[in-house]
Amino acid sequence: MNRRNVLLGGCATLSTILAGCSSDETSDDPDSDDGSESPEEGNTGEGQPSSSEEPGPPEVGKIELVSEWQEPGDMEDNAIESGSLGERNWSAFQFTIYIDEGELEYTYQYDLYGPDDIRRVNISETNSELTGESGWGRYEQSVYLNPRSDWPAGEYRAEVTVKDENSGEVSETKSTTFRLE
Repeated sequence: MNRRNVLLGGCATLSTILAGCSSDETSDDPDSDDGSESPEEGNTGEGQPSSSEEPGPPEVGKIELVSEWQEPGDMEDNAIESGSLGERNWSAFQFTIYIDEGELEYTYQYDLYGPDDIRRVNISETNSELTGESGWGRYEQSVYLNPRSDWPAGEYRAEVTVKDENSGEVSETKSTTFRLE
């Protein structure tokens, strides 16, 4: 079984569990092993959807480590090359998705692997909104990271996958690397 099929199945299960639940998917306990906090709901549309194109799977664009994230554009404006262990860090990613009859619903999965290739963060969240538009739209999503000070310093790999809950289609997994010292 390939990784995409595993993620597709995992997203389907998580979306069922997450439907109607709060966005608190991770522990706020400072002794928690995953080092993350609740993801902030950070999806905000950017640009108008185009109804002239056919639907298809979502596509993940850039993934960045950012100094802070509050609104669309912060990902570009606040991108940083490295963050600090033991301090809070933001990560953000862009994606395009087909908005079906004015209803956007997606599940994202964000995984962060350390230099030792151990998964340190695993966040999955389902978001939805009524847009009043149909067609392709570009969005940004933020994730609040809290890497522990006892994690190894070095290059970390972030992987993101997005599932369109309306169509059931899943993006290819996109990854990037950044340093945490």
